[in-house]
Amino acid sequence: MRKSLWLFAGMLAMGCTRADVSPGPEKEGAAPKVSSGSSQTAELKVKQVAQLNQLSVQLQKVEDSRCPMNAMCIRQGSAIATLEVKDAAGNSQSQVLYLGEKLPAPNNRGDRSADSVEVQLGQKNYRLILHSVLPYPNTSAPTPEEKIVSVTVRSL
Repeated sequence: MRKSLWLFAGMLAMGCTRADVSPGPEKEGAAPKVSSGSSQTAELKVKQVAQLNQLSVQLQKVEDSRCPMNAMCIRQGSAIATLEVKDAAGNSQSQVLYLGEKLPAPNNRGDRSADSVEVQLGQKNYRLILHSVLPYPNTSAPTPEEKIVSVTVRSL
């Protein structure tokens, strides 16, 4: 039984790839290089672009209303990331993904610790997965740091 668990964990780890997002020029449209695979992950700052699974993914904006880690709040709040995805043919869509409390309709998918949406561009389907929005809000930080969003694109 124990060997089976280790074998399963090893196969699971080998099936995932993580994109290398190297710091490049901070220009709009600068695309970090990523590795190949059916599931690719990148960490993006606002207006940064990554090439993931034949799609250009740009983080348009981040709104973070989560309760700071060192505060007492009535509501949990949410972190909202707006992503624009574009394929090589120029087809594009803007998608809103979020973590935390549910959003008003039409984007309401319930409370989320990770969010995903399916996107169809041309004849291909993809799944966008929002994993994290960092750094987490903190009341002791004099100036908030720039947000970094971890997002995965998976070919379906």
